[in-house]
Amino acid sequence: MNPTPEAVTEALRRAGLRDVLVDGTNRAAYSTDASLYRLLPTAVVRPHDRDEVIAALAACRELSVPVTSRGAGTSIAGNSIGTGVVLDFSKHMNHLV
Repeated sequence: MNPTPEAVTEALRRAGLRDVLVDGTNRAAYSTDASLYRLLPTAVVRPHDRDEVIAALAACRELSVPVTSRGAGTSIAGNSIGTGVVLDFSKHMNHLV
């Protein structure tokens, strides 16, 4: 049984994630990349740092929710979209230190 979007959102926020997008507009925007595929994610997380990535992965593992990593969303094979949680690294984690 898949957890509800509400349960996923609650788990992510309880894990301390600051940038969780669950509204229809943002989920629709992240349902596509440069491919022809369309998959509506349950939630989108834009982690600020390594600790938030670890927290998001732990929350998703606990709920058995799939995770998709996303950079620029330019995949022509649908690699940056998924039905679980999309981790978008382009906002806050977009350079090498």
